Amino acid sequence: MTSTNDNPIAILEVVPASRVEQSAQYAEDPEATVLYGRPCSIPMTEFPFRIGRGDGNHVLIQDNGMSRNSVAIAHDGGRLELEDLGQKQGVQVNGTQIDGRRFLEFDDVITFPNADVKITLKKPVEPETTPEEEPAES
Repeated sequence: MTSTNDNPIAILEVVPASRVEQSAQYAEDPEATVLYGRPCSIPMTEFPFRIGRGDGNHVLIQDNGMSRNSVAIAHDGGRLELEDLGQKQGVQVNGTQIDGRRFLEFDDVITFPNADVKITLKKPVEPETTPEEEPAES
């Protein structure tokens, strides 16, 4: 089941980004999909959110150490859950190998032992709200 939300549920900080592309299916501006050699932040608004080397993923990682479909992140309305979809040599969260699925917390670090990428799950910045003006006393 795919769910979409206009506001990001989380942000993925990807380092290094030299071989990471945000897929054209996810980006509104195809000209802005290639992220050259610098860390990048990718908002997560659609779930399940997929990461891998193959087309059709929200984040494409052009690294031979990545599987075509490496991981998916699901959102059930309250928590984010990472699922290993058969990543070569597995997936680690905070340095510990996961077995199948694992719930994620903000600031968790996702790494792939045989790929050159580190992904940190960050909480999105809440938009600032302006307090409603109080009525003037007469």
